[in-house]
Amino acid sequence: MHDKLIYFIRFPWAILALIIQSLGFIILLLGIWQTGVVAFFGLEPLILGDQSSGKSGFVRTGVYGWVRHPLYLGGILIIWPAASMTVNLLVFLVICTIYFYVGARLEEKRYVEQFGEEYTKYQQEVPMMIPKFGRLIKLVANRGP
Repeated sequence: MHDKLIYFIRFPWAILALIIQSLGFIILLLGIWQTGVVAFFGLEPLILGDQSSGKSGFVRTGVYGWVRHPLYLGGILIIWPAASMTVNLLVFLVICTIYFYVGARLEEKRYVEQFGEEYTKYQQEVPMMIPKFGRLIKLVANRGP
């Protein structure tokens, strides 16, 4: 079956798409780094054996202070600004985005069960996947020297 081209982003707009994708990649890497690379890939039992990493609670600072699910946000920012969009790619991106959203909702439910009121308060303070830019500006401004 032949795929149909919906659009193709030309220069200079392709640069903007690349910038957005780069931002998504940076957010994704920061989220993985903050989570801990070993923990992110589920390798703690293999590397640490029966010992736990000593981490308790959940991360609320850095990119996790901007959004509760920076890994999903990073993924969305990487996949959506494609230089060319076809019908098949569009369907795939919609499915991926729905998957990210449903995954985030399921994680939220598990975290509320695990962390209780502490996580519920975090949900009220920090947006799920779309950062509030006023909050971002305040967070960046408060990190000054």
